[in-house]
Amino acid sequence: MRYLQRAGYRVIPVNPTALGESVHGERFYGTLQEAAETIDLVNVFRRPDAVGEAVDQAIAAEAPAAFRW
Repeated sequence: MRYLQRAGYRVIPVNPTALGESVHGERFYGTLQEAAETIDLVNVFRRPDAVGEAVDQAIAAEAPAAFRW
């Protein structure tokens, strides 16, 4: 995240279990839709059984790209 920020990107962390917390100056959101920002890319760092929900959120947010680690 810090690397991307230093490269000039805005990174919006999404983690429903970390609501009320922040990382590198950005507060956590529970879902992509709660971010109320234009989402260009979704990077998914989740267990395989949770990836489907993340993809559904990326589609709903109309993100043009998604990448799974």
